[in-house]
Amino acid sequence: MQSRVLIVEDEVTARRAYGRILRAARFDLVGEAGDGREALRVAHATRPDAVLMDLWMARLNGWDATRLLFEEQPQVRILALSALDDSESVYRALVAGAAGFVSKYSPPAELVAGLRAVASGLQFFCSRTCSRPLERALAWQRDPGAAPKDLLTLPERQVLQLWAEDCSTADSAADLCRSVKTVESHRASIMRKLETRDVRELRRYAVERHLARPREGGRWERAGGRW
Repeated sequence: MQSRVLIVEDEVTARRAYGRILRAARFDLVGEAGDGREALRVAHATRPDAVLMDLWMARLNGWDATRLLFEEQPQVRILALSALDDSESVYRALVAGAAGFVSKYSPPAELVAGLRAVASGLQFFCSRTCSRPLERALAWQRDPGAAPKDLLTLPERQVLQLWAEDCSTADSAADLCRSVKTVESHRASIMRKLETRDVRELRRYAVERHLARPREGGRWERAGGRW
């Protein structure tokens, strides 16, 4: 029986390339999404067996999209996809609910192997996930007390990402299906926890935590590696 797969990738050319690879491997592609929020909508409508999830995306990053999707559909198997392969990125994907991690530098055969493995109920880590970062991430998964702590809650991270992407309070509220008052409350909590009211400092924190991409020439661009 073919595994039903949803592809989540914000770059159209890459999304199409992954689609060709997976169709050739006889996966049943049930949908595509260009950001985390769209991924949740498409997954709700299509109920895939597995999801190829890009991690660094606008509007809702892949780590938080993975967590929200896994909470709604715990049976879904998620393969995280990223050019980032540091310990914290891998760890955050695992604790969010991902069953594996594959690099954007990986060859097509490894991408296919990764999806087949997670769809079968196994964990999978590509060969480009260096041993030391992976060992550290798995150690943190076994002992969360030793892992890096996130100061912000999931709703606060969502608000901060949109804020860092210059989304207005009203637009953020509409995007999150929350009231303006709730968004303002989260913003106040973010500033209190991070001990700053400087928007540049808040944006820098968001970029460092991979919640938002660095801006370049007035646009939000990917940084570091092939995307």
